[in-house]
Amino acid sequence: MDGNRRFADQLGQKRIDGHTQGYNKMKQIVQWCLELGISCVSVYAFSIDNFRRPADEVDALMELAAAKFDELAHDEDAKRWGAELRVVGDLSRAPPAIQAAAARLMQGSKEQGPTRSVVNICFSYTSSQELQHAVQQAAAGVAQSQLLPDDVTPQLLQQVMHTRECPPVDLLIRTSGEQRLSDFLLWQSSHALLQWDTCLWPEFGYSNLLRALLAWQAAAGDLLQLRLAAEAAVAAEVVAQQQAAARLSGASSPPRVVWADARLDEALQQQLLCASSLLQDYQQHDVLAGQQQQQGILPPEALAQQQQQGRWWSNAGSWGSAKGGSSSSSSSSNGSSPCGSSPQRAASAALSVISEDAATCCPHPCSQLRVDSYVARLEQQHLSRLQLLATVT
Repeated sequence: MDGNRRFADQLGQKRIDGHTQGYNKMKQIVQWCLELGISCVSVYAFSIDNFRRPADEVDALMELAAAKFDELAHDEDAKRWGAELRVVGDLSRAPPAIQAAAARLMQGSKEQGPTRSVVNICFSYTSSQELQHAVQQAAAGVAQSQLLPDDVTPQLLQQVMHTRECPPVDLLIRTSGEQRLSDFLLWQSSHALLQWDTCLWPEFGYSNLLRALLAWQAAAGDLLQLRLAAEAAVAAEVVAQQQAAARLSGASSPPRVVWADARLDEALQQQLLCASSLLQDYQQHDVLAGQQQQQGILPPEALAQQQQQGRWWSNAGSWGSAKGGSSSSSSSSNGSSPCGSSPQRAASAALSVISEDAATCCPHPCSQLRVDSYVARLEQQHLSRLQLLATVT
């Protein structure tokens, strides 16, 4: 939404009046997009870099934004959009009045019930800050043992970004003749069509929007192929990294990620089958050792010690820690099992306690569940913060 100040200068008006005209145009454009069936619209309202402007201009913009957030929260036209309104960005840099107004807007939007679309108002935002925040969230999850390093994939980063749950950007429009992205949705726009329009933002009309949409329709097929090829390359790279990690850990086969849409009972059965296979291996090991003892190859003391070292499973029938107490035997001297190392949690009680030891031959059915749970906790923390800010008057 570029060109508000120049629009006001051309008309001999105050610059804050140009920004007010820009807000009115934003409402109009969003209305048009939703009527045309566009399910996600993002507008660049205020960049973090804009805080470098003169203090009096920034103060005026903050006051205007707080007023317009509250106005939008009670706007009947906006309620008829059927859209969830989100203010995304680093709001900690904004004054408390802005934070409270944004929280009231978002909370009120969520309380309206089911929505058909999403409107992201990017305020106090840059893509650099968003990417930094996403990486920090993922790193914190790894540091707190809520995530494994292999869980940190492009898909996870997308889930912890400000624009999570929104599809990639298909069409990006910038007005006023400037041909640069200005740190806006860089990750999300990797395969978007970029349209530069020479008109100022308050002058952007329906015909300008249609021209941009027609240009996107003409290029949509090629853009889709590029996006699918990029996604396939990323997926292949993730698999290669997992295989490399498995080889370094000494596993006999790499861990397999079972996504959340797979049958969880099937994943659990895979875990139990692997445990059964390990148990059979050790039982065969005991039988062979017994035969060797009968043939005089092994003395009784060596046989007892060998059996004690080999039996790491729980006497109760579920998986147990190699050092898990009286019901489990101690691990072998080299700390390894035929599949790399022993599982560290019982898996027979519930899916949540399936071993996540990447060095075993067992698949990892709770990898995506672990990621989903971590993201859900972040979203719950965000919702709690919104509820707290919404009470600020």
